Amino acid sequence: MRYNFEEAISYVGDISGSNSIPVVPTNTIRFLSYDKYTSNKMKSYMLGDYLYIYNAKGIDLINVRGVFENPEDVAVFNKECNDNGPCFDPDSSDYPIPMDMLNMINKGILEGELALLAGTFSDTENDRVQDPKTIIGRQSKN
Repeated sequence: MRYNFEEAISYVGDISGSNSIPVVPTNTIRFLSYDKYTSNKMKSYMLGDYLYIYNAKGIDLINVRGVFENPEDVAVFNKECNDNGPCFDPDSSDYPIPMDMLNMINKGILEGELALLAGTFSDTENDRVQDPKTIIGRQSKN
């Protein structure tokens, strides 16, 4: 998932969560080795739908946090979370969405798709004229 042309990854780092790996823009990848002060540091970047670590130096596991389009797709990568079981369990966890975003989604649906359905004319008699009983403020003469 992307936020306004940016990846929706909020954290990349080691498993403990104490050492973060900065996420760099994709257009800087070819210049990473020429960086004067940080060329030997780990950096992460997204290329397509894949997350890459530059200068991984034997790191086997990473911790990635973010907003994912379908949490069930990333649940297969889940390890135990602080010995309390999985961090995300699709069977028991609610979909992680803040309430302010839920209001915006509902508003978008009501103003978009629902308004389109409410604004369409019904013509059950197939005479290219709106049915009289569905015109607001008019009664059917049947």
